[in-house]
Amino acid sequence: RFVKGERELPRSAWPSLPFTQARAVAGLRASKRGQELHFAMSERPHRREMLEWYAKQAGLSEEQMEQMDVRRREQAENTGERACTEGEEATADEADGDIEIPDEEPPQGWASWSKSMLGAAYTYAMSGSEPPPMTTPETATVDELLEIHADAINQILRRMSVDPLFQPERHDKLWLLRFYLSHKDVEKAANAMSRALATRKEKHLDEIGSIVRSAHPDDWPIAGMLEDLLPVVGLHRWWPDIRGCMLHIGKATDMDMHRLYREHDRFMTIALWGMEYTFQAMDALTRRTGRIQKYVRMLDVQGYPIRSLNLRFVRLLARQQGDLADLYPQLMGATYLVNVPSALKTIWDNLKYLVPPRVLAKTDLLDTTATEDIAKIESWVKMQHLPTFMGGGMDEWPPPKPTSSLEEHLASEWAEDGAEGHFNQLTNA
Repeated sequence: RFVKGERELPRSAWPSLPFTQARAVAGLRASKRGQELHFAMSERPHRREMLEWYAKQAGLSEEQMEQMDVRRREQAENTGERACTEGEEATADEADGDIEIPDEEPPQGWASWSKSMLGAAYTYAMSGSEPPPMTTPETATVDELLEIHADAINQILRRMSVDPLFQPERHDKLWLLRFYLSHKDVEKAANAMSRALATRKEKHLDEIGSIVRSAHPDDWPIAGMLEDLLPVVGLHRWWPDIRGCMLHIGKATDMDMHRLYREHDRFMTIALWGMEYTFQAMDALTRRTGRIQKYVRMLDVQGYPIRSLNLRFVRLLARQQGDLADLYPQLMGATYLVNVPSALKTIWDNLKYLVPPRVLAKTDLLDTTATEDIAKIESWVKMQHLPTFMGGGMDEWPPPKPTSSLEEHLASEWAEDGAEGHFNQLTNA
């Protein structure tokens, strides 16, 4: 329940948890909460409890485990790494410990079995070594992720090769990786990709991507629409540090939900242009840093009057966020609703079920006076880059507009770092 986000786990309770049991829950290793739990518990002595947990799950005595370890080592010496390619990775049931440990060598080979959560627990328990750092999209490099998921990426590539809209020179392995990390299933990822390609063609997003890279926002075809609606959208793009994440940041009191609902078609248009701009920027940064970079949305809700809430627009916005998450996977890092009044918290408890689960999982209500909440924000951006009404050090509001095109901005900033910023070479998605 903790991993799924259905139960809060106070930090004060972490030291009393059996770390190895939590570590062995299927999917925990791939979750951000699991990562936090791992770091919190990583300093604890674990060999004995790891061994006891494994013996309980597998129904083995310590003597039996010692004997199994001898056989495993002998088998590893005889087979080398050949067994690594035999068989599939552990299923969720295996990772939960719901498997019967064979008396003889597992059919898939010891090396492959040892990659399962249960096998890893056994290996760590016997070796007495510390568990290695968990590799997640938040901690791994793009190269590491491509290596880990190489088989899945190649399967998706074969599936997509028959799609007439798929262009290998444009939709490279990084582009495929984003979809796989979001869906964690080859078929689902390929289907989502086909839908995204169809949408990109219907909405002319490749052409829009070219425009937002090369033209100043004042020269975009929708510049007049932006100037008219942006003051009542409530969110502004703000990229305080080109080496870090981009912010979509604003004040709810600036947002006119009633007008935005009346003009929702125009609102959806500028939202799509803004997301394509964000994607092009974060994709370029990803290719430069070698790590998947994301944007963060922050909305200050302090003082927002309930009468200004338009539930029809909220439903529309929730649906739009789900569509954008499908179109731009692995792009949004988090959504923070900041300084939410108690009355709106009650309303949020009912409205949050309208939000798609993948978006809701990255949404949090924060208080910028709380130390823990400030730490969450600073995991993405320093407080000094936030406006003063969010407890930051930026007096200017709205944030300054860009003075050049995205390509020119990236090229000039990267040149200052001592490297040429060839945007078109870095970005082919």
